[in-house]
Amino acid sequence: DYSFVIFFAYFDGKAIGAVGFVRFKDILVWYSGYSLEKYKSYNPISFLLWNSIKWAKENKIKILDLDSSRENSGNFEFKKKFNGKQIDTSKLYFYLGKARIFDPREGKMQKLSKLWKKTMPLQLTKIFGPPLRRILASGA
Repeated sequence: DYSFVIFFAYFDGKAIGAVGFVRFKDILVWYSGYSLEKYKSYNPISFLLWNSIKWAKENKIKILDLDSSRENSGNFEFKKKFNGKQIDTSKLYFYLGKARIFDPREGKMQKLSKLWKKTMPLQLTKIFGPPLRRILASGA
């Protein structure tokens, strides 16, 4: 009963963005989204999410889960624009060894973030940023 649903945004015949969802019966769960850097100003992700919502409604989807976001973050504010129902989804974390969840807006992380933005060339941030975020998020 599972399927993967992908939506693409095209500009001049070229795919400039895509979003993916996992579907199970009448539930659609956000998986991932991406847009080409050159076309980010066109906001393909916003366009695709809006059309995903319309598609979900037309296809009798009862729950569209856009995943959780830290309150007052950019992601959180972005998702609020779609006027959906916000559900508190307290999460249970089980750690083996020492670990903690980092809030990028707090003390040391904020200082590191500012230092990163000042000193790291954009091309290197694109290469090293995503894996570094995964490492920090995992508490490794």
